[in-house]
Amino acid sequence: MTQNISPTDQRWFLALARRAIESKLLRQKFSLDPNTVPPVGRAKLASFVTLTRQGELRGCIGHLLPVQVLWRDIVDNSCSAAFDDPRFQTLEMSELKAIQIEISVLSQPESLHWGSIQELLKTLQGTQPGVILSSGRQSATFLPQVWGELPDAIDFLTHLADKAGIGLPFDPSQINLQTYQVTAFTEP
Repeated sequence: MTQNISPTDQRWFLALARRAIESKLLRQKFSLDPNTVPPVGRAKLASFVTLTRQGELRGCIGHLLPVQVLWRDIVDNSCSAAFDDPRFQTLEMSELKAIQIEISVLSQPESLHWGSIQELLKTLQGTQPGVILSSGRQSATFLPQVWGELPDAIDFLTHLADKAGIGLPFDPSQINLQTYQVTAFTEP
């Protein structure tokens, strides 16, 4: 089940994420008055923070499972997306105004059981969830938003398997799939 986050709370979380990144860029200590945190921000929930610049990915880091209260998770993931995503250079102050922040609050992942690849593709195509694909120590996830870029289930799974370092075709006994939904909101 996804979270119901009001538009007012969404704006608060987006401002929080931007402030956290700016504080780190300015080498200032980040502080927060706990009385200003919306009730949903005090719940232990998982989040991802995605940064884009002119529509291109600039960083994306998050947690698949809840590890801390939501406001802290958003602060940590915002800074990690800006400064610790190994796919990108560290964000520079000159880029701060150009980036757009998107926050995704995740539901609890659920195991997806499937028999054939056709059955799997039909299920995924119909629901277009976030997907976690794992085999042994190799794993990767795509947020549900990736369906906008990869709308075909076979393309979606192929790219996800590549990201995880797992080849196709899948052996159902060797692959673990979990799905989740998100409540996502973006800066205007």
